[in-house]
Amino acid sequence: MRRAAFVAALSLLACGGGGGRVTRVIDGRVVVGRFVTPEAYALFLRGAIAEGSGALHEAIAAYEAVAKVDDKDPEVFARIARARCARDPGDAKAKEALERAFALDADYGPAFAAAAACGDTGAAERAARAEPRDAGAQIAYARTEAPAAARARLLELTLEQPTNGDALDALASWADAHDDLDLLVLALGESARRVPRLDATTAKRVLALAGEGQTARARRVAAALLDARALAERGGAPLDEATRAAVGRLAVDEAAERGDEPALRRRAIAARLPIAEAAARAAFATRFDLAASLARATLAADPNDAGARMVLAASADARGDATAMRAAFASASRSRTAPAGACALLARSLMRASSPDAARTALGNVSCDPIARDDGLVVSLWVDLAARGVVPETSLPPEGHIELASRKREPLGDTPRDLDVRHELLARATRDPKDPRATELATKLARRSPSDPIVLASLLAVARAHGQTLDDLTHAALTPPADPVLDAALLEALPSTAPERTRIRTRFAALAATPAERALIR
Repeated sequence: MRRAAFVAALSLLACGGGGGRVTRVIDGRVVVGRFVTPEAYALFLRGAIAEGSGALHEAIAAYEAVAKVDDKDPEVFARIARARCARDPGDAKAKEALERAFALDADYGPAFAAAAACGDTGAAERAARAEPRDAGAQIAYARTEAPAAARARLLELTLEQPTNGDALDALASWADAHDDLDLLVLALGESARRVPRLDATTAKRVLALAGEGQTARARRVAAALLDARALAERGGAPLDEATRAAVGRLAVDEAAERGDEPALRRRAIAARLPIAEAAARAAFATRFDLAASLARATLAADPNDAGARMVLAASADARGDATAMRAAFASASRSRTAPAGACALLARSLMRASSPDAARTALGNVSCDPIARDDGLVVSLWVDLAARGVVPETSLPPEGHIELASRKREPLGDTPRDLDVRHELLARATRDPKDPRATELATKLARRSPSDPIVLASLLAVARAHGQTLDDLTHAALTPPADPVLDAALLEALPSTAPERTRIRTRFAALAATPAERALIR
């Protein structure tokens, strides 16, 4: 839906009637047109505002009321057609309105734009040429063009109108549909900075990117979105709590990777994340000095913060200071809850310093927050803890159950609903790699996220099931860091004589935790 044009009358040149001319400013342009009665003007403005907010029934009623007062203006009939087609592309009354508009002005650009919105692809080019500054007309025409031309048109439109939300949204949609991920990040970043009404849409696309394994790109857009919301008054609908926290974790991770403590603090506050959780995320990024600094600041305000104590203990372990590690955790309150990330960090450190039994005992004495399904960092670490018997399997979210079942080589039942796309692919590839949906997802993610370990493991399973050669996939799979799901898939896929098996078996030996995994390295 195009945004409503706010029209300001500068001067009325006629006195008492409809035969004069009036000068107006429309979207920053000075236009001389017909005189409009105050009644018609009020109705038209009401319709434009309703149309801009998506209230199509109210918009149509207002525009049709204008037509009864003034039936000599093609604009109102073009708007009636456009609103009717937006509500129902087959609306016969939309065609009647277009015929009225063209009868009044056979070359009227907005009428061609309305016709294009109603599905007339031939009208799209006429509209774009007649209304070069009309974003709706340019977007409609771009949808009829070849990919390269459409990309260039939409990109030029966003450069000319950098605050036009419809143009940025159209560019993002085009980039998403054509796997142009760098352009998608550009469009989403500009939307985040400039168009508050698109915040919820941008956040949804950010989380979809992260769910595909495009973590670095998702973090960049999340950082732009959260910074814009933190540093300026924003309009539009607020983000719900879960979405805000998910975007916040990605934005905090982006700051943690750079070691930017002010940005990390600002984003944690904007997302309403505990500083102890932000400290844990700094530790995940191996910024242990930053993590310890945040944890100490938290403890200065609240000496009983269990999460901050856990982060301090993990940071001490990273420095090889076993005494400081024991002292930090010994002081933690057993009656306070802690972020799941902090609990996972502590358990990992205790396993490394002592044993899985020590980690299980420690976590049994504290209360850890539930794991967020979209938090890939914590989910994968929690899966490893479950595989080693440190935490109960029941504490895993659905995505975690999929990963654990893959590691245990256990059969899966029906695919849970609302999985992110890479875990849906893993679930389907594990259960039936010839499933058409698995093939569809594999084809998509092979283009978009070919270096994600979970995606690569799934691609190996699907390729093997279809009798495809694995040379290219094997080479790609050797590049990412060691990952238990991927390395197990590699060992199953590679022939026994493959020279890569020794390298994979060696790095997998340190990761294997389930009986099925240990059997692969024998």
